Amino acid sequence: MKQGYYRFPAVYKDKIVFTSDDDLWILDSGSDVARRITTNLFRVTSPVFSPDGKWIAFKAEADGNADVYLINADGGKAERLTYFEHNTVPVAWRGSEIIFSSNALSFHKGYRFLYSVDYKTKEIKNLPYGDSNKISFGKGFTIIGRNIDEPARWKRYKGGTAGDIWIDRKNNGNFVKYLDLNSNLASPMVIGNKIYFISDHTGVGNIFSADINGNNLKQHTFHNYFYARNASTDGNTIVYHCGGDLYSLDVKSDKSKKLNFVFNNTFSLTRDRFINPSDNLEDYDISKDSSRVAITSRGKVFVMGNWEGPAIQIPNVNGCRFKVARWVDKDSKIALMSDESGDYRLNVFDINNLDKPVKHNKIEIGLPFDMRISNSGKFAAVSNHRNEIFIVNLDSGEKIHIDRNNFGILKGFNWSPDDKFLAYAININHKQTVIKVFNVKEKKSYLISDPLLSDYSPSFDSSGKYLYLISNRILNPIYDNIHFDMGFSKATKPFCIVLQKNMSSPFDPAPKSFENLFNGGNASKDKDSKNKNETVIDFDGILNRMIPLPVEESLYAEIYSTKEKIFYSKSQPEGARYAADTPYPANKEILYYDLNEQTEKSLMKGVTSFRLSADSQALIIQCGNKIRILSTNTDFLEHLKANGTPSRKNGWVDLNRIKLKIDQTLEWQQMFREAWKLQKEFYWVENMSRMNWQKVLDEYYPLVERIATRLEFSDLMWEMQGELGTSHAYEMGGDYNPKPDYTIGKLGADYSFDKSSGYYKITKIYSSDSWDDMVVPPLTKPGAEIKTGDMIMEINGVKVSAENNPGKLLIGFAGKEVRIKVCDAKLKNVRYVNIKTIGNDAYLRYRDWVAKNKEYVHKKSKGKLGYIHIPNMMAFGFAEFHRHFLTESDYDGLVVDVRNNGGGHVSQLLLEKLARKRIGIGEARYFGVEPYPVDSVKGAMVMLTDEHAGSDGDIVSHCFKLMKLGKLVGKRTWGGVVGIWPRFALADGTLTSQPEFATWFTDVQYGVENYGTDPDIYIENTPADYEKEFDAQLDKAIEVALEEVKLNPPFNPDLKIKPVLGR
Repeated sequence: MKQGYYRFPAVYKDKIVFTSDDDLWILDSGSDVARRITTNLFRVTSPVFSPDGKWIAFKAEADGNADVYLINADGGKAERLTYFEHNTVPVAWRGSEIIFSSNALSFHKGYRFLYSVDYKTKEIKNLPYGDSNKISFGKGFTIIGRNIDEPARWKRYKGGTAGDIWIDRKNNGNFVKYLDLNSNLASPMVIGNKIYFISDHTGVGNIFSADINGNNLKQHTFHNYFYARNASTDGNTIVYHCGGDLYSLDVKSDKSKKLNFVFNNTFSLTRDRFINPSDNLEDYDISKDSSRVAITSRGKVFVMGNWEGPAIQIPNVNGCRFKVARWVDKDSKIALMSDESGDYRLNVFDINNLDKPVKHNKIEIGLPFDMRISNSGKFAAVSNHRNEIFIVNLDSGEKIHIDRNNFGILKGFNWSPDDKFLAYAININHKQTVIKVFNVKEKKSYLISDPLLSDYSPSFDSSGKYLYLISNRILNPIYDNIHFDMGFSKATKPFCIVLQKNMSSPFDPAPKSFENLFNGGNASKDKDSKNKNETVIDFDGILNRMIPLPVEESLYAEIYSTKEKIFYSKSQPEGARYAADTPYPANKEILYYDLNEQTEKSLMKGVTSFRLSADSQALIIQCGNKIRILSTNTDFLEHLKANGTPSRKNGWVDLNRIKLKIDQTLEWQQMFREAWKLQKEFYWVENMSRMNWQKVLDEYYPLVERIATRLEFSDLMWEMQGELGTSHAYEMGGDYNPKPDYTIGKLGADYSFDKSSGYYKITKIYSSDSWDDMVVPPLTKPGAEIKTGDMIMEINGVKVSAENNPGKLLIGFAGKEVRIKVCDAKLKNVRYVNIKTIGNDAYLRYRDWVAKNKEYVHKKSKGKLGYIHIPNMMAFGFAEFHRHFLTESDYDGLVVDVRNNGGGHVSQLLLEKLARKRIGIGEARYFGVEPYPVDSVKGAMVMLTDEHAGSDGDIVSHCFKLMKLGKLVGKRTWGGVVGIWPRFALADGTLTSQPEFATWFTDVQYGVENYGTDPDIYIENTPADYEKEFDAQLDKAIEVALEEVKLNPPFNPDLKIKPVLGR
């Protein structure tokens, strides 16, 4: 019998409930057969037995978001109890109350709070424990857990967010930290007068215990590889999962055993299925005669006529993955990369004899990035993950090394029409990228572009007389509109390199005959593909033969040329704050320069990428997840006007002709191996920090066969990558079963049930910028006149009650207009108001938190201190910094708050501005005075940080100290500074990140990773602080900043004495 992948067990006497196949299963007393008790609730986890064992609370996403559900332990209909969404998880019971944690009402996802819901009355209460997500009750004492997560996902983690346990030994609200093992604690449980928990301070996550004073530490389980995870107890037995299996630890005998049972599961989500090829489009190519396409989707390759004929699948063996499929000849041979052997190798298939591919198994490829086939089909130029470029002779199997980019990725390469040269873009240092051409016969590279900044996307024209490229060298700065700065947002332009000394510029056309003057030359008789000229390059003086296309500067990408048209794509500078995260961005426009008419024309917009066919007769264009083929020799308007179903007339290719079938288990196995290999190849140090990475694969890979769902696969991936013991080893996205989407419409307010009236009292309304249409506060719109203290009586005609809370009545109404009936606190002024809800109110809560902090700092310091908060080091954080810094920097001192900073990459830009020192004043008669330099800090600074400041949040905190800009106050930071650049998606679109870019500092070298940076002054908000709504960290930052202002007075020069210039 096939075993499943078991997680999240809970126990009550001789009953054990657990999750597998995204459902709850139960082992009843006296039975060794697991029984499924939930179905169709979507991603079920985290079950917790009631004190009497009759009920099970659990987390499910039945309506598309996580909330607490309840089911009878014998089975039956599940009932949804909470309407919080976000990360809402049951953690314990107390009588008839289910205690759950959630970050739904927090301005930051890292802060989770505990609540209770009475499963009988449905009453919800806020619990007085502050930032916490675990709780367990003892006789006369209580413990809570902060930052309790999954140690297995980052093994041996010791940074700022390592889980810790707090204890209130007398149940008087005075919580203190329990013990410090310099490890990541999890699953805290009270059993008698002992506290049990998971810790990995010995190297592997196991169960330990200590008394309530943190003494008499004892280890109870002794797993030596897989971690013990998600332990829970009924007071006599502890159950947990480890390596996909369930275990029980008998507390009395102190013995642990693996649980063996019958698991009758259909594994229905692993059966073969057909999927949409467009949704999984990876790559495309057009045959050399422009008649056929090769489409790569979901790791499989299909070839077909552009608009006619069948879609033929290139057979892949045992679930192997194909990549970068390219046509070798006119219409029958395909070269591609296959990982059938475990490593990618170059194979050539003949679609008329698919059973006998030519396999170049002796040629080491690495992880293929791109491949271009020469026009004759003899050579394949390949680039890989090591930023190497080499040529494979497809006839002889010879591998010819060309170059390696030691400073970045290769930015394009293309063949000359006669196979003699390969042009490629490569860095010569971190700042400069140049174009080189490799002479295949001489096996030698030549520099052909004058180094300035960045040259890329080289391509020969179809005659071999010119080479076109894009260059980043138009230094025409644009002034910033917000603050004094300049940038180069339109720095690129297409250029042409004239390859021969005696050749004229294509933009200086020769006089035409009278006949050709009116017919546009001989575009309709383009026969370059049949009469290719020999490519001759005069290297002498070539650096002076690069000329610009007579078009505007902008942001350009690809460029290709026929004899009479130059095609290129460009995009416009866009704001990064609201940029959509999509796998198929279609924000480019294809234009072409008509060499006959010497004019630029637009071809089409909404483009992702494009290529030119080898015979120069067609463009193959990707537009999102669609493919279009347009002739280069006809009137484009005819194609563009033709809409409707895909056809030769409009150029759209019908990808639904492809029938893409996957074997789910084989695909997961391939994906798992590839994710493992990506870590092996990209981890920042070659010896994997002395990790036995092969053993990791050997131990984890057999578990893939037990996986039943994509969620389980994700869990296994996280734990496997967690073996690195390094930050930023993530797994994101992927092909999950479509989940329902009935997101709750949020009102942007807090409310509580008023028993006396039976209505919901609005206790707080969160407002934001009325002019910001990204998130419009629902209750503060003009004319609503709803205020704190008002009562919500009904929603869309349904009366509210303890059970019918606003969240329940607003399921599925996110972003929709609803009608609410409200009255004032005295139950008068009853009225109906139409409002538009929002799907997420976290931004409103964040904006409110920042405004409250700023007001508090100004008031507490009596107008001496400014305040800014930087939420991350991405576009949003950059914007928030400037929103506040430009005005708050004029106070005598400044509190820079980077708590909860989610990281990114702009810290150095912000530190540069924080480091500016005022050294002068600019003064005018009618414009007042202005500091020099402008936008500089007037006085002393203090930075406030915490454990949720990570990645670039770690870096900005550490560098603030290192640059001696001021005191660092708060808690030790997250401790993750090995950066990532996910760019190799797995077959189903999953992105995994590899810790690739380590960070070294002059004081601690690599020491911030897996530790964080220590504050100069340590201060932590306790549970009591949260209960009093007191931010002790902010108060300490104000205190320290005021002291620094006294010690280092602000820049206030005396300007009373003016120069005397008269005689």
